[in-house]
Amino acid sequence: MFDTNVIGAHVLTAQVATLLLKSSSPRVLFVTSDLGSLSKTLEPEYGPNRPIQAGWPKYWKDDWPGYRASKAAMNMLMRQWARFFEKDGVRVWAVNPGFCQTYLAGRGPEALKAMGAKDPAIAADFFRSVVEGERDADAGQYIELEGRIEW
Repeated sequence: MFDTNVIGAHVLTAQVATLLLKSSSPRVLFVTSDLGSLSKTLEPEYGPNRPIQAGWPKYWKDDWPGYRASKAAMNMLMRQWARFFEKDGVRVWAVNPGFCQTYLAGRGPEALKAMGAKDPAIAADFFRSVVEGERDADAGQYIELEGRIEW
């Protein structure tokens, strides 16, 4: 998870940095999740924060601590790239598409739809809006369709 979500994102951004600097409207979008929000871990009513059973061993099925930690790390990586590029005019965001009907954890779109996941076209339209400049005021932030996410 760290290789994909953090190291891969960092290496790819570094590899295209010279191209970004040549762009008339350079933008970098890191795909994140609200599961990477440290603030949300303090909200007991947030579903993924349900208590884990007492005793040992602990069973992490559907809890995804590695995924959550990798997205929190990615959010910090985004902040660093936003700082690195600040004087160059490159806009950078951590963008949360929300819970979408995909093949997340091998479940498939229909199973996720039954769990309340939204149509991925909604997320695609949100990403388009960021790329086209509708969220420029939120550059350097952790965002979702409804606004900014607390770190």
